[in-house]
Amino acid sequence: MANHEDPYCVFTDEIDSVKKYYVSFTDGNGDFQKVEVNIEIYTALEESRKNEKRQTNFINRHVEHTELSEEELLMRAQPVHIDEFAKREQSELIRAAFLSLTKIQRRRFVLSHVYGMSYEDVAQLEGCRFQTVSRSIKAAKKMLTESLQIGG
Repeated sequence: MANHEDPYCVFTDEIDSVKKYYVSFTDGNGDFQKVEVNIEIYTALEESRKNEKRQTNFINRHVEHTELSEEELLMRAQPVHIDEFAKREQSELIRAAFLSLTKIQRRRFVLSHVYGMSYEDVAQLEGCRFQTVSRSIKAAKKMLTESLQIGG
């Protein structure tokens, strides 16, 4: 079941020895929806959920949550080749821009641009209108473009 932290939930059910795949979520009207999907969509959404959980766990485990002075940071720094530094910084900018999107925008953007689903298919999956998905993805693209132009 979807909740305020996870906008959707994927799960399986076996009926008469046939495995079925589902996505549940609360639509824009606040109504609970349960939609049967194919295995590709199920796998894509489940992998996206797992990746987000991995990122959260990584941050909780490996990111120091204390403030350090500039002097302490410089003492910890290791020399890095300028090309590697530029690549790392660019990768971080892209990641930060993507994470600045809402979970719904990220999910719709990934379904459309990574997994090749049409806006109509994404709208049908989420139980909303095509225009809603279109506006959401356009807003995500605009935010990504603006974030990356400012950062790089």
